[in-house]
Amino acid sequence: MDLNKKLQDKPAFQLLYYTKQSITILEKSQKLPENGQIEVLIFNSVYVKKIINQTIEYRIAINMLEYEIFYHKYLKELGLESKVNNFMDFIKEREVFYSDEIEAIENNEYNLLNRIYYLFYENPLSGELISTNDHTKIMHFLIGLKHMIEFLQEIVEKIGQDNFNSFLEKNK
Repeated sequence: MDLNKKLQDKPAFQLLYYTKQSITILEKSQKLPENGQIEVLIFNSVYVKKIINQTIEYRIAINMLEYEIFYHKYLKELGLESKVNNFMDFIKEREVFYSDEIEAIENNEYNLLNRIYYLFYENPLSGELISTNDHTKIMHFLIGLKHMIEFLQEIVEKIGQDNFNSFLEKNK
């Protein structure tokens, strides 16, 4: 069997594929700069990992170590390693930041979206977390972000449940 086919069948690979694909949903409201796509990928990965960690069936069904390997490899392919001072530190810091922002979104604290918008669109990969005050752009962004998050939720549920059911069948 072809190695690429084997990888494509892995839930972690499928998850990363759809995590990348979801960026197109956000771009329907406004095209992202190249480095903005990297920021969105990190944000999406944080969101996906959060969903998986909340559901034991998904933790069983999706090998998160494999996901992390695919995710870091893809970030390197996008050139992130050469665009920041310390690749792993940058990812960790962004993941903490986006985790806090996702929690705020879930608590309906949408006023913080301006910092996410700034990193996605105005100054991706920046060390600065400045707020943007263009409320019109942020409102369009909010709609796209909401649709992207809903898509990610559906994908994680589908991949998680499908693979958990396969796991149960194999272990009868």
